[in-house]
Formats: sequence, C-alpha cells, structure tokens
Amino acid sequence: MCRNAIGHNCSHSYTYAQAPRENTPYNLYHGTLEVEPLTTSTSRITYTLFFDNSMLADDAAREADLKNRRTRFTASLQNMKILAEGGKMPPPTASIGPRPGAATPAAYISPNPHYISIPMEIQINAPVDKVWARVDKYCDIGEWGFPGCTITSGKDGDFGAVRTIGNEVLVGKTKYSYVYTQPLRSSGGYIMYHGTLEARALTPTTTQLYYTLVYDNSNLADDAAREAELARRRNTFTGMLQNMKILSEGGTLPPGAVRAPGRPIGQPAARPN
Repeated sequence: MCRNAIGHNCSHSYTYAQAPRENTPYNLYHGTLEVEPLTTSTSRITYTLFFDNSMLADDAAREADLKNRRTRFTASLQNMKILAEGGKMPPPTASIGPRPGAATPAAYISPNPHYISIPMEIQINAPVDKVWARVDKYCDIGEWGFPGCTITSGKDGDFGAVRTIGNEVLVGKTKYSYVYTQPLRSSGGYIMYHGTLEARALTPTTTQLYYTLVYDNSNLADDAAREAELARRRNTFTGMLQNMKILSEGGTLPPGAVRAPGRPIGQPAARPN
C-alpha cells in the first residue's frame, strides 16, 4: 500500500499533513485517503481526518468544528464517487479562495523546507497477515527497534496513540500500514518527521515489508551533513527491517540486534527518530 509523502503514499492510499506556522497553535492536522476493494467491481473510499482540537474554546466549539469538517469532506467523498463512476461534476456553487477580510497567514516555521524520503524494504517468507500480526502493534518497535516502548496516551493501534519512543503520535493507518510523527515542541526547529511501516502481499506465502522515513533536512549545515544523517537513518532502520524479518519468519533475534535506549543500530549515540 504505502511508500512516501508527508506521511505516506500507498498504491491505494496516502496520508498528508500541514506544516506549522510561526506563533500559531499547531493542531497536528493529518488526512488519510484510502481505496479498498470490496468485490471485483466495487470499492470503498475512506477519508479519515486526525487532529488535536484542544485549542478550541469548549466542547460546543469542538462539536461545531467536527460537524463542519465532516460535512465538507463527506461532500468531497461524494464528488470522488461521481468521478470514479465516470460521471461529471456539477458546476461549483461557490468560488474557492480566501475569505474577504481574512488575515494573511503567518510564515511557516521552516520557510524553505527540503523534504527527503528514505524508502527501505525487505522480502519476508511469510504470508502478509502473519507478518502484519507479528509487527503491527504500535509498541512492537520495543522488540525490534528501540527497547522500552510504552503507550503514554490512547490505545495501542488507534489514531492518536502516543508512544514513549520519540513521543511519537499515530496519525494514519490502513489495514496493513501505519504512519506516525513527532509533535511540535515549544522551542527548537521542526523537521516534519514522519515514518511509515507497511506490509504488502507478494504471493500467498511471501510479503514485502516497507519502512519509509520522510522529513525536512534543511536545518542541517550542508550536503555532507545531510548525507551523513541520511546514511545513519538508513542504517538504523534497515537493521530494524532485518529484525522484523527474523521475527516474522519465526526466528529469534541475536544478541545486540536491539540497542539500549538512545543507541540506535549502527550509531554510538543518537536520537531515535
């Protein structure tokens, strides 16, 4: 299903995010659009929005905001249905653009981002359902990646679940994938870091497992620094894929396959992101 974007981009789904702006509350807004086959001639389109509405005034404001978003995106789904079934869109009822008198949006925290993706993959000799059942829990990363993972908020596997590894928030998911990001902090830069883990069936007995990182590396000093960091991340997460392959095929991880907290695979000391 997935490869990359700001979040993920799958063969039948994608997840997107909005970048934070200066001096503006950030609601961690993400959207996921997915198409699932129901039969050989029918499909289901699912559009899921995820965001933090804690900055709204009260429950009434939150309910009104939710209702407004649901109405707008349900209409978008209806438009997609018309187009996918070969129909034509009716004339627009209103122009799209800024509201008269609307304030100019604040500048982005990262005004000149340089987004990159690191796609990694490995083939596993096991069916996709078996593979995904072995690695799909949000804190399974504690077994094959960074030890000591616990869920600090929400429920493992649900939208909004937060794990101790990087304080990462689950912001997108499909049947065989999930997407996570790290929250904006009150100080320091923000690199829009996202990770996607996805399993895709190759045959009834083999699976391709993908791990894709997407982030903005414009904060690094030069191309040499960017290449060094990319190599470090690729080495770390390729090791994790190898660990997942061993576990999914029924094996046991060798000693040292998972490093102590703050000690990613292939690095003497680094942050787990």
